[in-house]
Amino acid sequence: MSDAIYGGIEGGASNSCAVLYNAQGEELALVRGPHTNHWGLSLSGCEGEETCEEMKAGMAAKYPHMSNHYVVWSDTVAPVIVAHEEGGVVLISGTGTNALLI
Repeated sequence: MSDAIYGGIEGGASNSCAVLYNAQGEELALVRGPHTNHWGLSLSGCEGEETCEEMKAGMAAKYPHMSNHYVVWSDTVAPVIVAHEEGGVVLISGTGTNALLI
């Protein structure tokens, strides 16, 4: 049995949700709250591989003991990768709008 914990954040200008799951897919925690744009979180914007790698390296350098492994994806790519092994379509319609076919 794996001790891995997986988390996700849906953050935007209107409201936010953070959730944690264990490796068996059981929900460990769910928090809903107001917008997250005041935190300065870049939940979108990592569209290029180079930008994602820079963000990942920065997290690992600044917080070396927080995680053994960091993964950084665009908020457009991550939902498709998590939900569909063979690709799919994601459409984000919030304060900003993104569409991507993988």
